[in-house]
Amino acid sequence: MEREEIHYVDNKNTILTLAENEKNAFKILKLIYKNVENAPLMFIYLEDMNIRGKQIELGYLICEKNLEKFCQYVEFKNDYFIQCLNMASYLYNVEDKAIKQGAISIIRNRKNSNLLFSPKEKKILLDLYYAKANKLEVESTQEK
Repeated sequence: MEREEIHYVDNKNTILTLAENEKNAFKILKLIYKNVENAPLMFIYLEDMNIRGKQIELGYLICEKNLEKFCQYVEFKNDYFIQCLNMASYLYNVEDKAIKQGAISIIRNRKNSNLLFSPKEKKILLDLYYAKANKLEVESTQEK
């Protein structure tokens, strides 16, 4: 699915476009709008990092539903946050990946975009997931 271009005419349309019909993402974006002083700038950061819809909800959950922490990670384009978000996105079958910056300047063409997970990235994410799962399994076995 090609992502719709955002026209920063008003916050309502920006929120609707960023939410991509995801109810929880819409609620989080409304929280940002009501509670974050620089909310319009935060919306631009999210768009520039290619974070929309389900990714917004996953990012918020990664930050333990702490809005301030979520906004800080987005504002400062935290590398670890982006890695965690991409792993979660892949596991939830989100086609698009978060990037550090530059999504606004990239033409959103599915055939010619670095905004989607490549087969190599998918394999790396899957390997990381299984490595972490195996590590947790080994640790829990050792505790017994």
